[in-house]
Amino acid sequence: MRLLRSLAIKNNLRDDAVGVMGFSAGGHLAGLTATQPPHEGGLVGDALDDVSPAADFAALIYAVVSLTAPYAHEGSAHNLLGNPPDQALAARLSIEQGVTNKTPPMFIAHMQGDKSVPSMNALALYMELTRHKTPATLHVYEGEAHGIGLAANHPWGRDFLEWLKIRQ
Repeated sequence: MRLLRSLAIKNNLRDDAVGVMGFSAGGHLAGLTATQPPHEGGLVGDALDDVSPAADFAALIYAVVSLTAPYAHEGSAHNLLGNPPDQALAARLSIEQGVTNKTPPMFIAHMQGDKSVPSMNALALYMELTRHKTPATLHVYEGEAHGIGLAANHPWGRDFLEWLKIRQ
């Protein structure tokens, strides 16, 4: 995020509109970027240290959110944390548990019957964002697909572009 924001500044782009977007496991990474505090151990003593690492918005598409709840994506938990995963670390890396009043606005899209990542992940995240009064938009579409990608013919892309317009 620091590098992206610095490039926006360098190229005379809005440095207050730098967001993160991810799909499935990448959605988990995007969600962590939006909800975890800056990792000070990652500072290296250069000019980027002074640039904000915070995302201004996040878009999570059929994202893995929870590593602990009954609807957790166990494959992701095992791949990230080993088998069995350390439960304290799993809780810390569950996006819905990292939501605070500083979490940026989020766009969330999921398929209702997703058999890979249950849509309860999206619902749990939306509920936490709402509880913290963080602007959020949730779209849950009929169907069982997972991995619909950019899906030019799927309504989430159009819905996301509309959502971005109101963020300006």
